[in-house]
Amino acid sequence: MTSDKQQGAITLMLVSILLIGVLIVSLGSFKVTFYQIKRAQNEVLARKEHWQAEGGLECTYSYVLELDKTIADIKDVSARPADFSGWCSPYENKPQIDISDSAISSAYIVASSSNAQSLFKTVRERSQFGSGAIQSTGPIELIGTLSLKPTAKEDPISGNEYECVSVSFADLFTYQYDTTHSNSGQALGLEVLDPSVDGPFSGFDGICHSDYKTEIPKGTSGSSHSIYAPDYYQSTNPAPFQKDFNPDPNMNPFYTFFGVAKTEQNIVDLSQDTDLFKHVQLLNATECGTEIMDHFTAGQTKGLWIEGNCHINAAVSATINPSQLLVVQDGVLALNGAMAYNGVIYHLVDYQKSHVKNRVDGFWNSLAANNVFAPFIKDIDEVSVIKKSVGIQFASGLPSGGLIFDSPAGVTTIVGDMDLDFRADSNPIDPPSTYQWKRGSWNDF
Repeated sequence: MTSDKQQGAITLMLVSILLIGVLIVSLGSFKVTFYQIKRAQNEVLARKEHWQAEGGLECTYSYVLELDKTIADIKDVSARPADFSGWCSPYENKPQIDISDSAISSAYIVASSSNAQSLFKTVRERSQFGSGAIQSTGPIELIGTLSLKPTAKEDPISGNEYECVSVSFADLFTYQYDTTHSNSGQALGLEVLDPSVDGPFSGFDGICHSDYKTEIPKGTSGSSHSIYAPDYYQSTNPAPFQKDFNPDPNMNPFYTFFGVAKTEQNIVDLSQDTDLFKHVQLLNATECGTEIMDHFTAGQTKGLWIEGNCHINAAVSATINPSQLLVVQDGVLALNGAMAYNGVIYHLVDYQKSHVKNRVDGFWNSLAANNVFAPFIKDIDEVSVIKKSVGIQFASGLPSGGLIFDSPAGVTTIVGDMDLDFRADSNPIDPPSTYQWKRGSWNDF
């Protein structure tokens, strides 16, 4: 009896020891599990704070670009615009944004902090040089032969090889060789040459990288090559176009050139700014050439803003000044006379406005049946959006400051043996600056 009790006590004690051991092991395991859970929670919180801080950097960048602001507008915390804080409204805990000068010229350090996480990037102020010697928001076609010295981006790709930009376009670009309107001695139909020294910007002395230098053979008369911007935006251009042809459906030449948003009020304010322009409302289209020659006399610093149809049917020479600006608004730009002009020509047309449509259509309809423009007048229906010719120019030497055709619903055609040697100093307006993250971050632009 006593022996059985002793054995039972030993068994009970062994079971108790085993249970205690199992409990200790279980508690240790739970402790490790709790530690791992807590660590995971801390990592989740840390990553959340990291991405909130990253979001603060992106909010700052998008605020400056989307709302046409400058770093100076938001650098001083106490003087920031009221809408800056609300720009990052999706974030419950808005990060703290601080901006300071960088050791690099025209660069700033943007720091974003969310609790314990603090991130920073360097944003550079960049000019808009290199937007293209020819720019068009609507369909554009070049017929004949073209020799072009283009614009270039400021930073070389390698050595003295640069990213050249010949033509930027938001819609359809077409090049067509034509024996009637061409230079028989030119080897190629369309040839992009290296820019002139100091041409794209002061101090330039380089060449186009081979990937940014288009050459198109003549082929047979009437043969053409086209590229549609929405199909090739941010992708590889079809042969024979190289990367110097820039398809960009989102291009905004008005802001790039004038530095303000393209609004009705801004257009009115610019055209009526007597410090910048002489504004002329032209009732007789054939007086356009005379207006140009009378305005651009020696030492003239003001631009000429013509509202209405501009029909140049006689020789025009306006080469006295090294830089000039001619704006033709809401009317055709029809050129059938030799035009020598230093500077930039900006053609701004809103064909979707009824009075502008009537003005443009009325001009073409008023011409004699056998006029020189008739074979080139286009009337395109793109999914119920009518795009009509707003500009036809028979040209040889193109303006050294470049051509900007800002008419999304208007077709532009240039015909002839064309030559364009782009020079930035022919533009009397300094292009506005934009901003770009310094290379090296995970989302380089």
